[in-house]
Amino acid sequence: MRKKYVFKTVISLLIISNLITIYFYKRKSNEYEHNLKYSVQNIYLLKGENTNWKLKDGILLLSRNKRYFNGGLLEYVGNKSLNVNYLEINITTKGKDKKVKNHLDSVIHKVMDNADINILNDTKIDLGHASETSSKPIELNLEDDIYVNIQYTTTDNKNHTEEFRLKGKSMDLSKGENISISIF
Repeated sequence: MRKKYVFKTVISLLIISNLITIYFYKRKSNEYEHNLKYSVQNIYLLKGENTNWKLKDGILLLSRNKRYFNGGLLEYVGNKSLNVNYLEINITTKGKDKKVKNHLDSVIHKVMDNADINILNDTKIDLGHASETSSKPIELNLEDDIYVNIQYTTTDNKNHTEEFRLKGKSMDLSKGENISISIF
């Protein structure tokens, strides 16, 4: 009789503890989903090109206190063969005065020895991603432009610099369910 009582009590306590765990898990999950949904304010889909380079699939997410940037894919589309042993890519925002306001991403590729290696073997470079957290709200002025600056050194030791402005679509998510899109 005593064993039955202890068994029923243990089973009852397990059921109650599982229900409490499920309740708090579901509550925390809903809270996380709500915060994520309303913390991302803008999404920028970026692309751009010049005569030699093309960037596609770039994404910039802005939330109240965090910026996340996925650089997408940079591709060499020039018509001449390019043997490069040093490549530096900087993605920045610039105001109308053309001064750099924010660095969004930097990528550096370098051949470390004298080997005859071409960094642009397949002509495509994945720019990776970067995120920044700030104690104050992060704002990107829509009057600012986003630029890709490419500095590279060819195997014959000639330095080159190219820059181009990115174009994209902006989706404002701060208004809840309605999404407004603008092209800058």
